[in-house]
Amino acid sequence: MRILFTNIALNARTGTEVLTRDLAVAMRRRGHDCVIYTHAKGAISDWLADHAFEATDSIASITGPIDVIHGHHNSVAGIAAIRFPGVPAIFVCHDLEAWHDAPPKLPNFKQFVAIGPTSAQRLMQAGWVSPDRISIIPNGVDQDRFRPGPPLPEKCGRALAFCKASEMVKPIKDACRRRGIVVEFAGYGTGNPLEDPAAAMPKYDLVFCSGLTAREALSCRRAVICCDNRGLGGMISVQRLKDWGNNLGRKVLTQALDTRNLIRELDRYDSSDATSAAGMFAAGCSITDCAERYESIYRLAMAEGVANQEATASPDVLGFIETYCQKPGNPRVAAPERHVRQAGDAKPPLIDG
Repeated sequence: MRILFTNIALNARTGTEVLTRDLAVAMRRRGHDCVIYTHAKGAISDWLADHAFEATDSIASITGPIDVIHGHHNSVAGIAAIRFPGVPAIFVCHDLEAWHDAPPKLPNFKQFVAIGPTSAQRLMQAGWVSPDRISIIPNGVDQDRFRPGPPLPEKCGRALAFCKASEMVKPIKDACRRRGIVVEFAGYGTGNPLEDPAAAMPKYDLVFCSGLTAREALSCRRAVICCDNRGLGGMISVQRLKDWGNNLGRKVLTQALDTRNLIRELDRYDSSDATSAAGMFAAGCSITDCAERYESIYRLAMAEGVANQEATASPDVLGFIETYCQKPGNPRVAAPERHVRQAGDAKPPLIDG
């Protein structure tokens, strides 16, 4: 099939940008043709172009046929849906609060995916997305790139901290100093984005990170303290994985990211348990498994189909344009979540393979 991916930007190494690239590669390996549409081209789109993918910031340049739209971010996903009004689409929600993760109410969108329970809540808050159309598919890791490093030492000596914000640096630095751990910092919060984390991670015993980066570190069989500028989850252990499931983001970041809490988590370092936890998690988070699950969602959307209609005929289309296709900074665009309502306690199904 020919898949049109959308992502609001492809110019930095953020979670959705990396996922878009890795999914496109995985889908090509499975025999599919992939096109990628974005508002902001850059390093990731350049990489895709260098590897013979069509990556463009001009929706008009994309010609059919398109079999399915894989939508990240409502502004670009909606534009793709309007450009191809007869093509079924899925929408993937990655965040509880970001304006661009509110689901677009357009007739193309037949299936919805959340990367975890928190983003599933965001979809249900819209008030019009049926729970039986929501599936949970955690982000996958390219495990051909993120490969296991050397065995973890009995005592932690070196750490790598990915910082989304500069305020993370001081408490992590202080905690590591007090425990005799040499720590290095990377990430946009430090002005040092790491170009090749797959090559760097195996050189460290411990990685401070969250979300997709935590999945990548676990795939490298590193010990991981789950944290970011939103808070601290803690040292990932076998027991915590049983408690947390696939959640390595907002839902588990319940502690303050301060020196005292970080020291307590550093003292939980256990090379044997960390290795077991990483292996247990990595066994179910490959990009190959992720791509297979998405294929099943594509087929559901394609089986239902969508009536081929003029894009301007639908009030939902006009409502989408008015809400999301305005200039950045418009208060309706900056915080559309203020306009959503709670959708009760309905729970979406979990796709677990």
